[in-house]
This record gives sequence, structure tokens and C-alpha cells, in this order.
Amino acid sequence: MSRGTSGLLIASIDPTLKKRLYSRLAADGQTYKGWLLQRLDRYLDQAQLPLYVVDSPSPSGNTSTSGPRRAARSKKKRRS
Repeated sequence: MSRGTSGLLIASIDPTLKKRLYSRLAADGQTYKGWLLQRLDRYLDQAQLPLYVVDSPSPSGNTSTSGPRRAARSKKKRRS
């Protein structure tokens, strides 16, 4: 699908799905454009959040993460 510069987003979807979407939006008092802009803003904001790498599960089944939380945990003093 080509990308133009007009600001229009065009996608072909199932007519039944389109009808359901517009019915739901009308019931919620929303427009398609308003709903789409809210969703796009939320999606793009999430894309700017820092990513955390999930390591493989430990034998206990827990999963450790790489990132600020893991770094803070490694700075704690260990008891002898």
C-alpha cells in the first residue's frame, strides 16, 4: 500500500467489522476520527517508553528483567 502526504489513512476492512465499529462508536458518543486519534496518541506514547529486556525464566519459574529495577536490586548490600 502506498503512503501519500495528504494526511489521509486508508485501509480496507470487512464491511461487517466497519458497521460494528461505527455502531459501537455511536453508542459511546464518539466519532471515528476522535477515537482513532486517541488510539494513535496512546500507541505512539507507548512506543516511546523505555524497553525492558526479559531474560529467560529461572528454575523457580520467575522471570528477571533488565532495566532500572534490576540495576537497583543489584546495588543492595548483601548480608554475610
